[in-house]
Amino acid sequence: MHSLSEQDAVVPRPRGNLPKLCALGMAAITIGPDVFSSPERIFNLVAMATLMLTLGPVVYGFCQLTEELLHHANTRYRGQPLLTYVLPACGLELKVLLTAALAGLMFYLTAHPLSYESQCWSFLFLLPASYLVLKSVGVLVSAAAMTHYKHHRLCSFA
Repeated sequence: MHSLSEQDAVVPRPRGNLPKLCALGMAAITIGPDVFSSPERIFNLVAMATLMLTLGPVVYGFCQLTEELLHHANTRYRGQPLLTYVLPACGLELKVLLTAALAGLMFYLTAHPLSYESQCWSFLFLLPASYLVLKSVGVLVSAAAMTHYKHHRLCSFA
């Protein structure tokens, strides 16, 4: 019979705050020189970067939402409210949509100095399109999905 202490050693503990602190430190190191070199453009650049990072998951979520509504609305959800079950299942949670909307608004309000730089506009469309391709091919997956995939692949050979 297994004791409780043996079971605790098997179940991994949740991650701490170190990854968040590292990410914040790297962001400060990356954004810091831009703040000092061109403080008037920092809001423009942050707005554009945030918009580019949020557009990919939002567009991918709408692609999943289309598939869910066309093929699974009657069988999987059976008349349950759209906002409660379908949108979160497609990755379109309120915080994702709100972040994208705020990034779009911030970009709209601060984008006037960027309006003549065509490279910025091409990046604005290129990054979400690249996200869609990489996510569809399976390059961008979560750690939990990758663990499930590896486990399923190993179990199928046994």
